[in-house]
Amino acid sequence: MQFFDPEADPRRFGIQLAESVIRELQQAGADEVVRVNLQGIRGAASSHFNIFLHQVGNYVGTDALSQRLQFDYASTPQRTMFERSLQAVIDALRASKI
Repeated sequence: MQFFDPEADPRRFGIQLAESVIRELQQAGADEVVRVNLQGIRGAASSHFNIFLHQVGNYVGTDALSQRLQFDYASTPQRTMFERSLQAVIDALRASKI
């Protein structure tokens, strides 16, 4: 499924992608890894990824966010931006639990 429209509201992209990934996680076994293909997504800002990661992180928790999901990146800069977003969201979710 294609969810990214660089002209659209980042919330829409993040929520739609999160809903799709959460459905995949629900169908997968408890220890199964779900692959998320980010190739072909160009022009995404960190806010797109932050919303997606926050939604999924609320569902699976911070540990599973980095253990049950595997990402295929389009480029090294995309990977760097995504990993920064991932760490920021994990830190925010952990802080909100305190």
